[in-house]
Amino acid sequence: MTLPYDSGLVVSQREAAQDAIIARLVGALGGTTGFLEAVIPLSFRVHDDESWDLAHKELRGRFPAIMVGILDRDASSAGGPGRSLGELEVQIIHCSKHMRGTVEGRATTDHVGATSPRGDVGLWGQMELTDALLFDWKIGIKTIHQLRMVKESEIITMPEYSAWQQVFKLPVERSVDWARGVVVKLERIVSTLKETTVPAAHDLTFDSDVPPAP
Repeated sequence: MTLPYDSGLVVSQREAAQDAIIARLVGALGGTTGFLEAVIPLSFRVHDDESWDLAHKELRGRFPAIMVGILDRDASSAGGPGRSLGELEVQIIHCSKHMRGTVEGRATTDHVGATSPRGDVGLWGQMELTDALLFDWKIGIKTIHQLRMVKESEIITMPEYSAWQQVFKLPVERSVDWARGVVVKLERIVSTLKETTVPAAHDLTFDSDVPPAP
């Protein structure tokens, strides 16, 4: 027995949102025409040394890169009967060895970044381009709405690279299938009836003197 998602989608809202965000970033900043080496899905929050070690393994030496995680959901009581509203937390992690925006200061785009779309624009440029791509973007998926930036902050800086995060909120809604409980009970009843053994006619006991029909 398979139950549908209350969102009406064929996959979970987290999976649908993550796939859509990654596709947008790859299309604009990666692939054969962009400067990103990788856009990587994550299923956990990067918030301490241990979680960063796990994320760093996913990079496999690919810089510059972006990692995308879909995290907590804040539920709201609003929405009316049968309708649930909430916000998913989206963590976009920027990893770069080109830290001129962070370490040396960077007022203007460098020559390489200005002359080729494959040129690494630097950590700060990478973050600002991502913000521009995702700000108020209509994802185009039923029950999933526009992203809203919450904050940008540093995660870790090492001699070889630096990682920063952008945190977005993504409103989502779900409509409860009121008939689901009834359908489940009916399916159980049907299943029980199918499993019940019906005795043959000659095994039945009749209280009447009239014999059963042959």
